[in-house]
Amino acid sequence: MTEKTLVLEGLPDDIDTIKPKLDLYFKNKRRSGGEILQIQDYPGDKRKALLVYLDDTALQKVLQRKCHKIDFKEPLGVVELHVKLKENGGETAVKKVKPPLFPRPTKERVLIVGKTPFNTEEKHPEGQEVVKEQNIKADTLSLLVKTTKELKKDIIQLYFDQFDSTEEGISLNKLGKNCWILKLSCQSDAENILSKKEHQFGISVEVYRETALKGKLDNKRAILTGFNDNCDCNIISLFISSCSQGAEHVWEALDDGDRVVVTFKQEIDIQSFLRKCSSKRFQDIEIGACRLELTDSVLVQGEMSKIKGNVDEVLNLYFSSKRSKGGEIKSQIWVTKGKSMVITFEDLNVAYQVVEHKHCFSGVDLVAVLFYPGLQKALTGQRVLSDITTNLALPLSSALIDFINSEKSHKHYLTDGLNKVHASVFLNMTTEPPQMELEMTLQKDSLGMLRLGPKWKRNAQREALTLLEKYKEVQLLTEEDVWNRVGRSCLALNSSDASVSYNSRTVKIVVVGVQNEVKMIVNKIEQMIKKVSEELETERNTVVRKITLNSKEELDFISNLVSGKLVDVEFSEDTESFIIYLKGLENKVSTAEGAIKQAMGNVESKLLDISVPVVEFLKSIDLKKFERNHFAQNHISSVLLHGNDSVHILAERADIQRAEDKLHEVIKEEVIKLAPDQAHVTNGEQWTEFLNALRVELQVTKNNHNVSIVESQEHIGVCGFSSVVADVAGKLRGYLDNKKPETEDVPLKSVQEVEFVTSCMNLLEVPEIKDLSMTILPCETQGSPCLKITAASDKIRMAVDKVKQKVSTIIMEKHKYSKAGESKVLEKNEVALQTKAKDFGCKLYLSALRTIQCQKYSYNIECITLTVGQGNISQNAADALICPISRSLSFDTPIAKQFLQIGGPEIKKVCDKFLKERQTLQAGDVVLSNTGTLGAQQLIYAVIPVCGKDAGRLNKIYLHSAVRDSLLNADIKRCVSIWMPVIGCGTFGFSVTECCSAVIEGVTEFLKQKPKHLRNIFVIDSDAKTVEEFQSAIEGEGYQRITATNTTSSTASNNTPTSTIAVTIGGVSVILKKGDITKETVDVIVNSNNNNLDLFSGVSGALLKAAGKSVVDECKTIVQLLGIVYLFYLTFIYSGKGYYFNPDFEGKNEMSPLYGI
Repeated sequence: MTEKTLVLEGLPDDIDTIKPKLDLYFKNKRRSGGEILQIQDYPGDKRKALLVYLDDTALQKVLQRKCHKIDFKEPLGVVELHVKLKENGGETAVKKVKPPLFPRPTKERVLIVGKTPFNTEEKHPEGQEVVKEQNIKADTLSLLVKTTKELKKDIIQLYFDQFDSTEEGISLNKLGKNCWILKLSCQSDAENILSKKEHQFGISVEVYRETALKGKLDNKRAILTGFNDNCDCNIISLFISSCSQGAEHVWEALDDGDRVVVTFKQEIDIQSFLRKCSSKRFQDIEIGACRLELTDSVLVQGEMSKIKGNVDEVLNLYFSSKRSKGGEIKSQIWVTKGKSMVITFEDLNVAYQVVEHKHCFSGVDLVAVLFYPGLQKALTGQRVLSDITTNLALPLSSALIDFINSEKSHKHYLTDGLNKVHASVFLNMTTEPPQMELEMTLQKDSLGMLRLGPKWKRNAQREALTLLEKYKEVQLLTEEDVWNRVGRSCLALNSSDASVSYNSRTVKIVVVGVQNEVKMIVNKIEQMIKKVSEELETERNTVVRKITLNSKEELDFISNLVSGKLVDVEFSEDTESFIIYLKGLENKVSTAEGAIKQAMGNVESKLLDISVPVVEFLKSIDLKKFERNHFAQNHISSVLLHGNDSVHILAERADIQRAEDKLHEVIKEEVIKLAPDQAHVTNGEQWTEFLNALRVELQVTKNNHNVSIVESQEHIGVCGFSSVVADVAGKLRGYLDNKKPETEDVPLKSVQEVEFVTSCMNLLEVPEIKDLSMTILPCETQGSPCLKITAASDKIRMAVDKVKQKVSTIIMEKHKYSKAGESKVLEKNEVALQTKAKDFGCKLYLSALRTIQCQKYSYNIECITLTVGQGNISQNAADALICPISRSLSFDTPIAKQFLQIGGPEIKKVCDKFLKERQTLQAGDVVLSNTGTLGAQQLIYAVIPVCGKDAGRLNKIYLHSAVRDSLLNADIKRCVSIWMPVIGCGTFGFSVTECCSAVIEGVTEFLKQKPKHLRNIFVIDSDAKTVEEFQSAIEGEGYQRITATNTTSSTASNNTPTSTIAVTIGGVSVILKKGDITKETVDVIVNSNNNNLDLFSGVSGALLKAAGKSVVDECKTIVQLLGIVYLFYLTFIYSGKGYYFNPDFEGKNEMSPLYGI
């Protein structure tokens, strides 16, 4: 397999020293780009290497990187190495013949003719002597000066003048780039300069051993340095002639761009030539000059592949022969297999003899020219300016040219890149096809033209193609209808790095730009095309059908029945016209239509034969909740419909009777007819007090909405849920029959147990309980859930025992489901699970357990403390609460629904009143409301605008005016603290920053009214991210936080009761907690008592029992000393072993019992 070769340049040291590091780097695909086969020495130059690859792909990847940074560690550090193709193609394997060439001399060694040779055993021409170490002092009057950067001669001259101790002064002549020869008159001055360890301005100094290479220098050839690519070739020739007295010569440019080699046809006074070149200035440029070392190598060129036999051996024999003026060969290395070879001789003179002789072997003409390893160049002694191509055209697409022309950065990218290869660029759209035209920028007859011209076309083309690899053009074939739909979205993807257009002639979307950006945009467009194509295909085969129903209720009922059964059909409703729309593929729509019509055929409507009070009661309750609790959980598919004075049942034919029976089972009506004497009783004041107490009891047990009591002269009607109706009717009959029933509580562990007893146990149907003629009223208050048992006084104890016996069998189990997807499945099927649980005689609750890290921050705004934190605002007990609602006054936002759920229907009455009277509220208005069962003194509704519906500026004014007026109303009502959500967020569409600004503006305007009572404002939200954004926004307004409080809590759901209620009054936290006061660890316990200090009853008895005899004796002593105590406060401090009395102690944490005398 043919091997591929790259040239590696810029090695910081000889390849033999650093080869292991190079080997590690270039065998690593990730670091270098491709895996190398082997690294070989470069012929005659140890500062270059040949990289040999088997795979052309690997070679191209390494070549594309151009510059490779390799860390050689100390002292070399990180070095940039460059790779390039061999100019002759480099595809032929390079064969190395031992012994190897000498190490490549550095650039300074070529310029400086005084350095000691690397190989001390090297043979010298006859008549020449080697300079030995003991003769070093003879050269110390000439020093070699190098600089790390370009310095003017005057500066270097001034620097070394300080070391001159003679009147003759010093002499400074330029030798090469950043290289000078310093000649001194006094040897001690030279020794002083050499003894200095470090010089300023990046100057370094060493001995210039001029005699070391004497005899190894060419008398006909010299190197001139300091030129540049703009120098005119004719002027350079004139300069050389002026310094050589018009001697016939030819000069050749070296590859580095600032050096030329002059070859004279005859020997001249070379030292005089060098002095004149160094003393004269060439177009205000200082020129350095030095003699060129003799070489021992020749470059042999010709069609050597035509030579029969082993070419290497044949050439070795030929050039070793005296007939061909050859001699003993040190090494021979192919440059291009079969075309050119470098041959190195043991004797310097042989190389010069070989080039002067014509060579022909086996009919093949061979040309030999001197090859200088240090210069990496063969000198022919000729300078020819052949025909050079100065322009180049590369075809490009019009889309790419338009894109490059539209963005200055990309045009500059091409221009700057091509300037490096001396090419100007013009993008020509007038040609067919459009093309990028390159023009050489080098001046005619310049040194740059001579040096770079022959390679300009290849270099410019390669550089242009490399630069264009950054860009990519992709054409996507698509339909015109598809483009009409995706066109706007596609054009929105245009950026400075990519452009999207549509060619209507070829019906293609054209994406052109930077590779990565084009790839990303093409992926997006392909996804859009695929989606829209599918939509178009669907639309072309899509039909729409409608089914009309008789009422909205029937529409909702049918929709609920069939919505889960419809597959691959778009289902929509028109609630005003009672129409169901089906949209989809024709066969799917036909199947769905059949399912709906079948469902409609199975649905019937029946008018319920119930009394007017029952109708009115059904209108007052939440029918949806009733259907969910009593129909759905009993597998009854039915809904209740309100008429003007009637109620209908809409249900499937098989369920209609079951639904009616369940309604009569759950809803009862009892009519108590009044005898004449009983009618007289209902007119008295005691009857009114009895009814009021009964209603208060119903309210406390949260059953006031589950029953209605209607009085008239002839009878009393009780209508509602059967368990409540039985309890209320029994109490009414007992009172009217002059039987005073007694009521006792049977405590339960939780509200869930109360609900379970009510829905599942049906205790009143148990024979032994039914015989006692008792009533059972469930009490679902969070603090003390219980069953209120009412019976005759002689039967009350037995009734309570029977009920306790039954409820003692209740057990509760909790199960945690934390695996992936479990919670979503449970939540989705919650109703079905609850129904199934009821079939097994159980009641199921689902709640999401989550741990919340709540952090609250406080900020001072004048006399107001603003606190921001996370929590559920509707469950906080405060002086005042703000509930945001929309102008429709419907509780359709999440926060409003929370308030309604916790506060009950009472909080909605003020809104219902506005709706009933057809009054409207404007954005920014505030309304006070009944607080219902919320733990607050005042509930304030703030009407919030919806962002985007009105002018944006007015919306912000409405928002902060709602905050301001809410605070004013709270202050008027003597509230000290107020809690509000992040008003305006979520459903209303305002950003958190806008909400924060509105709150701050509202508070600021409120403070201008000089409030008297309100001092604490709490902004609470359940979403941690919203709270964090609000905190950042308020701090962005310049307010600094003053406190931070962290609390961690686990919440399950609103159905889980709590035994602790907290409220903040005037900045002081008051906590109502259920528990044993004698077991609390606090600073102070306050005990209320009577004026005789009766210590052995109630809470006092429990406290004294825990405190011990010493506290009892202390209280007795106080009574004896003071007599009757009318008002006295005792403080008992718990010390860990017991309680002791300290009347002067001022505690921080106090705990009071709920009851006492």
